[in-house]
Amino acid sequence: MKRTCYWLTAILFLSSCITDPPPGPSFQQVIHYETACNDPWGKAANTTPALVDKWLTEKGINPAYPTSVEGSTADSLLQSTDCSKLTGRRYVLSIYGKDVQKAIEDGVKPAK
Repeated sequence: MKRTCYWLTAILFLSSCITDPPPGPSFQQVIHYETACNDPWGKAANTTPALVDKWLTEKGINPAYPTSVEGSTADSLLQSTDCSKLTGRRYVLSIYGKDVQKAIEDGVKPAK
């Protein structure tokens, strides 16, 4: 009787693993710190997460999840003419692994 329980448990365990779906494509989160006017998708004053996702799609990069923005900035920084100045916002781009290098080549600068 004891052996029957062990065998049934083993069969149940093994059969449950067989029906698992294969893992989906993996994605990587790339952090891009926004500058006043030196970002590949345009000037900071006009940038929204939806605009970043649209830019990615136009470049043939499919985001795994919608882009999110973290942080806030003063309007004076958004209107700055110093293009290397950081605004204080960062964009979190969720990109499939196969597209990360393409995004970097197209101008996304990942945080180090």
